Amino acid sequence: MHLAGQILSALTLHADPTRRAHSLEYAPTALHVLGVTMPDVNATTAEALRAFKPLPPDARWHLLHALLDLETFETSLVAFDLIARHRPTLEALTPAQARSLLRGLDNWVTVDTLGPRVLGPAWRLGRLDDAFAHDLATHADPFMRRLALTMTVALNLKSRGGHGDTPRTLAIAATAVTDRHDLVVKALSWALRQLAPWDPSAVRAFLEAYAPQLAPRVLREVRRKLETGKKNG
Repeated sequence: MHLAGQILSALTLHADPTRRAHSLEYAPTALHVLGVTMPDVNATTAEALRAFKPLPPDARWHLLHALLDLETFETSLVAFDLIARHRPTLEALTPAQARSLLRGLDNWVTVDTLGPRVLGPAWRLGRLDDAFAHDLATHADPFMRRLALTMTVALNLKSRGGHGDTPRTLAIAATAVTDRHDLVVKALSWALRQLAPWDPSAVRAFLEAYAPQLAPRVLREVRRKLETGKKNG
């Protein structure tokens, strides 16, 4: 059996109709949803990684595309996480390969996996340029605009190798100041809050400069982060 099919079969063993209904309510998507918990998705990815590592690069990408071609929520997560967990694939990512991953992104979970775990680190490593992120940030699709903002998280999240990147984070943030789509508002807040510990002065200046245009949620959450170190409370 093709490896993508084996991965799908492994995931299907953990499918749960109740979990499926919860997932569709939590993150609506046109992708097929099996209803697999994240621990079971992660365990399946870890097992798949053993087969993924020995493959030549072309075969790895054939598998990744086959997983995406299944148009299944959980196989998309496995595909993105395989790249994130396999440093050689991530470090060799090309813009064309990155664009080939922009499929099935009609829910915030797949977006928030691909952006911070794959595209953002590739951007930080110099595999993707600023124009790639800017094109997403100005896209007509709000999921793509959210994707660009989540990419900045990898620039500033220490656990993802980030060391703080004020210019690139704020350049993407500036494209979203008047955007009122809920997906984008939440992601803008996240991006600014992730930068805040590294450069609080720059984040405060950004809030002051754009205060009349920013959504109240962004102002509230980011100011609270600056004042208390927390999103809430």
